[in-house]
Amino acid sequence: MSRELVRQMRTTVSHGMVLDASEESLERAQLAAAQLLERSVALGHRRLSVVRLSVAAQCGAAVPLAHWNYCYSVARSSGDPRIRTLFLDAAHAAQQEFCLPAARV
Repeated sequence: MSRELVRQMRTTVSHGMVLDASEESLERAQLAAAQLLERSVALGHRRLSVVRLSVAAQCGAAVPLAHWNYCYSVARSSGDPRIRTLFLDAAHAAQQEFCLPAARV
């Protein structure tokens, strides 16, 4: 996937997440968000995967359980509270229940 394609997909996601976006625009955003997340997980981009999981969950994209598990392990092992918060926000947006140790969230 080229850099230009990644840029186009990020733009597609942004356009689909505005309040007055059409149903078609939202569907394209969901697909693009899921593809960007897939790419990040496949390339082992740990922090970026959690960021992209959050975006995908916010726009209502279908996220495979394997991606949730990968991002959960990243968030759980991260010392950065922002990464943990992004994961928890994504889980909340997707109505998922993942529990991170309370002392480190």
